[in-house]
Amino acid sequence: MLDLLSCIVGPILFLTNFGRYTKHFRTLLLLMVLWALNAIISDAWRGTPLSVAFKAEMILVSSLTLLVMGEWLCRKTPYALPLFLSGVAISSVISLYYFQNGALLAQAVMRGFSAGSAGMTEFLTEKQVKPLYASCIFMTIIMGARYFKLIPWFLCIILTFFIGVYMLIAGGARSVFLIYAGTAFIMFLYVYSHKTLRWMFEHKLRTIFLVCVAAVLINGLYTIVARNGLLGEEGYRHYEDKVAGEISFLDDRADILINWPFLWRSPIIGAGSEFRDQWGYVNQSKYVVHEIAGQYIDHQTFFGHSCIVGAWTSNGLFGLIFWLYVLYLIFDFLGKRVFVFGDLGPFVVFSMVSLCWAILFSPYGGFRGKAMFCAAFVALSMDTGFASWMEYALHANRRIRL
Repeated sequence: MLDLLSCIVGPILFLTNFGRYTKHFRTLLLLMVLWALNAIISDAWRGTPLSVAFKAEMILVSSLTLLVMGEWLCRKTPYALPLFLSGVAISSVISLYYFQNGALLAQAVMRGFSAGSAGMTEFLTEKQVKPLYASCIFMTIIMGARYFKLIPWFLCIILTFFIGVYMLIAGGARSVFLIYAGTAFIMFLYVYSHKTLRWMFEHKLRTIFLVCVAAVLINGLYTIVARNGLLGEEGYRHYEDKVAGEISFLDDRADILINWPFLWRSPIIGAGSEFRDQWGYVNQSKYVVHEIAGQYIDHQTFFGHSCIVGAWTSNGLFGLIFWLYVLYLIFDFLGKRVFVFGDLGPFVVFSMVSLCWAILFSPYGGFRGKAMFCAAFVALSMDTGFASWMEYALHANRRIRL
């Protein structure tokens, strides 16, 4: 529905508001256009079937209109970002019952489940349904209760950490646990050690290094805990699969390592929207499982679990450059602007961190609207005038427009 609305309203907003676009937002639009052109060239070069190419290009056109509409909405109120993120969380739950997304079933099929097979319902519940409900609870009930000062900060921290622990035990969702646990830690610093958090955001490279070290330590701790059965059946099963070699290095997030033989040979053009591996690079990769239960797997397509690697592999160099620029804008926003949100700050951080994770490790699909809205917002926030307006409006609690 958001795609449909943006395709109707977006072109009108672009023509009427182009003159007031900021420098960084214009750059964002330009990179999106170059990404789309790169995709067209890639599909023509690789001989992608017209039906596949047209659908892929329309997704990029829709993304462009979502950017334009996101910029327009962000100028209407300083609360546009948290309100939109809350709306996305609610609509994600609604979509489980109406307008179901076939991509959820597709992910189950990729994991070896067939329609109606035993275990598919449990898989979808653990990997898709519960995380959507968790996000909805966090971005509506907990955020709303804190904004209206109905619950203290220490309770927010405990509830946030508890959501992460529950997702880890109930569904073995390691990445979801890390995001919620990390958010609880950021909440703690936001409230009780403001200077430490500001130092972390301002010294991004050091922070990334510390996060990587922490991730290695946490992964080791996770292995020990899972091996002893303390994370439930799903956690122990995942541990056994790794020991038995049933899942590959980095699980299904080793896209850059799997696709690299192709990328360094063809970094500009891309493989086309069909994502077909015409050269057999994936079948030769040591980072992917080639045999399960004695049956050989013929990998005919590249791996596309990562949004940024998928865009580069499929559409060429400008797909990579666009997402790198978005990540740069998000990091800059976290370092300079997030503190103006007051009590909403940690919830905005959660959404930005989860978006970065999605860009790095999730396919570009269900989070398209959120990604474009956030990208438009952080591009706007780079402008001093917009940032000053937003800070004044939030602190003055007035309804004003830029």
